[in-house]
Amino acid sequence: MTSLQRSCSWLVLAIYLAPNAYAQRPSQTAADAVEAINYYNTGVESEEKGDYLAALGYYEKAIAIDERVYGPLHGPTADLYESAGLVCFKMDSLDRALYYYGKTLSAREKRFGKESLATAASYLDIGSVYSKRKSYDTALDYYAQGLAIAEKQPDPDRRMLGTFYHSMGTAYLEKKDFEHSLTFFIKALPIYETDTPEDQPMIATTHFYIGKSYYQKGLYDAALTHYIASLTIRKRLVGAADLSTKMTYREVGIAHIAKGENEEGLKCLNRSDLANSDAYDRIAIINEYGGQAFGQMRYEGAANLFRFSLQVLEQSNLPETDLKAFIRELTSHHLQVASSAASHTDVAMISVK
Repeated sequence: MTSLQRSCSWLVLAIYLAPNAYAQRPSQTAADAVEAINYYNTGVESEEKGDYLAALGYYEKAIAIDERVYGPLHGPTADLYESAGLVCFKMDSLDRALYYYGKTLSAREKRFGKESLATAASYLDIGSVYSKRKSYDTALDYYAQGLAIAEKQPDPDRRMLGTFYHSMGTAYLEKKDFEHSLTFFIKALPIYETDTPEDQPMIATTHFYIGKSYYQKGLYDAALTHYIASLTIRKRLVGAADLSTKMTYREVGIAHIAKGENEEGLKCLNRSDLANSDAYDRIAIINEYGGQAFGQMRYEGAANLFRFSLQVLEQSNLPETDLKAFIRELTSHHLQVASSAASHTDVAMISVK
């Protein structure tokens, strides 16, 4: 929507959503509305330029006028609170963002009802702040409240549902609750593919997160299916040299190595952000993946990753030094422990069967 379109639509709302104020002071009310709109549009321009502090100042001037003339329950006033909250969010001024998003929620609940889509959108906004704070449990509480409202609408807004599902999937992924992250990302993906097919970056991201969730569960074939889908989209959109593409190549390579497919894994790592790293850096990163796999009791995958690290070490041209000997000894120890754990796990599974 252009600035002119926003100005016109807001002026109409300002006049017709506050009939009592307009009836009492028509000329002054119209002048106030125009002044508030000008502040708002200047704020939008500042926000688009990335000058969030200036944008917030203009939004707050518009808010002051709207609160004085129409009160906090006026429709555009609530939208102004939301705009102010968003720029605070972008500035990482999260307490201030919560303040404005809280005012938005209160205004929308009173004006439109607690079961309205506008109210659901405010729960989504507040959840996003807590998620950015890494307070994922609180974020999920707000997301769940908003989602419950959005899902029971007679004609649900599928785009909003997709945003809720993706946001909840992300929060669960950060909590390392991979079962729930999968559930929500898998719900989000077909909505994005059907309703917003033009948003290819989001589709690529959702495939990537589904792949990551499957990988963390040790389901490497399923992980590769979605990683490769993400990779295909990213190569087409931004090219093989883009960092997002290279990072996806890394995850594809790691999944192949965890499966024991070292040749495919090496090809992908050589196209990833690790392509130009020296042997020590590459070994350190792969060993970190191995440690994570071991910690999640994916022992066979961990052993495969440690084994590959040793292969990188032995095939490198690194001189025989104390450091190289130490890394060889340490990685060999990790490999032995992971292999032993994998063997005992296999025996235990056979015993259960």
